[in-house]
Amino acid sequence: MPPYEAALQGSKEIGFTILSMTLSLCSAFIPLLFMGGVIGKIFHEFAFVIVSAVLISGFISLTLTPMLCSRLVRPHHADNKKTFMERFSEKFNHSLISFYDKTLAAVLRHPVGALSVGVLSVVMTVVLFKILPSDFLPPDDIGSIVVHTQAGARSSCQ
Repeated sequence: MPPYEAALQGSKEIGFTILSMTLSLCSAFIPLLFMGGVIGKIFHEFAFVIVSAVLISGFISLTLTPMLCSRLVRPHHADNKKTFMERFSEKFNHSLISFYDKTLAAVLRHPVGALSVGVLSVVMTVVLFKILPSDFLPPDDIGSIVVHTQAGARSSCQ
């Protein structure tokens, strides 16, 4: 398949996924733009930057990346020797998959233990939520000093 057609086909396959991820991330951060109070002021710039970056990234993923792939990526031929990086990454990926298989098999052999770890995590989260302080901001320091005095009964204002 020619590179241009491959880029178009790939864009068609992942276009909806990119669009849905972009919109869901934006919908998660847009409410922060409309928050009031001190917290709203703190998170306003953060939310604006995140939403802008996600929108720009989604636009580039749907337009610029497929175009660059159609121009720069060349077809892979089976007779080419693998580079050191390809061999290393394949070996690394194989070891990760092997580790995942062993871990998954162990969890499936002991479902009660796995469920116990999950329940214990939830219980500890609730306990720590109750124990730890939950103030986001420390008490305000307004920068003034208040002094209370009491004068004697026979003293005058002069």
